[in-house]
Amino acid sequence: MYYSNQGQKDNYLYPYGGPSIGSTTTNLHYLNVPLLFELGNKLCFQFGGQLGILLAGREKGTVASVKVDDKLNDVMNTADFALVVGAGYSLGRHFNGGIRFNYGFSNIYSPVQNSSSNIDLPEVYNRVLHFYLACSF
Repeated sequence: MYYSNQGQKDNYLYPYGGPSIGSTTTNLHYLNVPLLFELGNKLCFQFGGQLGILLAGREKGTVASVKVDDKLNDVMNTADFALVVGAGYSLGRHFNGGIRFNYGFSNIYSPVQNSSSNIDLPEVYNRVLHFYLACSF
């Protein structure tokens, strides 16, 4: 189990392909629970699945001179399922490190329940490359 801060930066153009009218940064905080199989001892290869539980989400920035500071929890799915592949290296009896790629299968935005709402949410999937250092006791 580990904490992950994920997100993106968006640049808003108007008209499409035109000049920038602003930008925002989205920060998503997940508690990830991987279930991985490892092949190898000192150098290992990892693969398996992962459940990410959304703890919080926020978007901040400025678009068309309007300040944006939105909590996203109400429009996001609380669970994110991903396929994980990676490689690790044992740095001793209690330490190891490595690299993993998480390929999300779940749309992070939940569908709008009210059809009269003007909220237009895109389909977005998490794709994360991360490096890690671990200590076991």
